[in-house]
Amino acid sequence: MKMNLFLDTHAHLSDKAFEADLPEALERASLAGVDRIVTVAESLDDAEKALALAAQDDMLVVGAAVHPHRADNWSGEIAARLAALADSGSLAAIGETGLDYHYHFSARENQQRAFRDQIRLAKATGLPL
Repeated sequence: MKMNLFLDTHAHLSDKAFEADLPEALERASLAGVDRIVTVAESLDDAEKALALAAQDDMLVVGAAVHPHRADNWSGEIAARLAALADSGSLAAIGETGLDYHYHFSARENQQRAFRDQIRLAKATGLPL
């Protein structure tokens, strides 16, 4: 019985870069001793892709949120969609979220609002952030 779990906590396997060889990439990870991979979605559209991948391979679990670069798009509708995913039991974590003031892709106040809402969601659902 294996006692230790080797977990990759942050991969973007739904990215186009993995379309051509995802099965091979997962095989390489497994051969290297990786037991589980959290594929992280930066948007709800990305979450749908990640969830489809996870449904095909037990090695994958999904973290989903709205990345700070996309926080200008944060809305009640997006918050409700993310909450529904979290409540469904489909997610292993809320993320990728946070604050990113380096690139200025989204206004600081929008990043803060989205981040606070996603923190509340993680607390309400008991999911890690």
